[in-house]
Amino acid sequence: MGLKVFSLNTDVLTRLKNGDEAAFSAIYERYYSEIYNFIFSFLKQKQLAEELLQETFLTVWVQRQKIDPYQPLEPLLFTICRRKVLDNFRKITSTEALKQQLLYNMQNMVNNTEEAVFYNDTIAFTNDALEKLPKQQQVVFKLSRLEGLSYEEIAERMDLSKNTVKNHLVAALKTLKLHFKEHGVMYLFFLIFHN
Repeated sequence: MGLKVFSLNTDVLTRLKNGDEAAFSAIYERYYSEIYNFIFSFLKQKQLAEELLQETFLTVWVQRQKIDPYQPLEPLLFTICRRKVLDNFRKITSTEALKQQLLYNMQNMVNNTEEAVFYNDTIAFTNDALEKLPKQQQVVFKLSRLEGLSYEEIAERMDLSKNTVKNHLVAALKTLKLHFKEHGVMYLFFLIFHN
């Protein structure tokens, strides 16, 4: 009999927590395909996806004593996995080809529930950055980048000069770029704000 005969019940998770390698192998066999497919959907690179898959399960093994056997394992697995993907993105240089690849990958990720969670995390990070801007910069930025209005249209709507609108947008982009750079996620800046 193979390792797949184990079901992921409290007993298996308890044994994993206690360092049982057979329980760990059973969990690996159960989830490796889902985790690999999730990683590959972002990176589109087989070798890199395999490396991050191994790192994900290595982290599970190293942190096994923190596992609650009475809680489902999937959220923990995918949280670790998402962090590995994010860490990898932080290391990527911002060449045009890579930005386009990341943009394509991000646009296609909502096909999967876990990918949707990753997308929501990205949007939450972006919204948090926007909330730190002065109010007028927030409004100008949203009208320009989210609603697609021109400088003239924004100026008319906000009763400002076209030059003031432009200055607000430039200042907002500069602040956001710095915020994203400080958090090591410049790829998000390029994906969301770079035209």
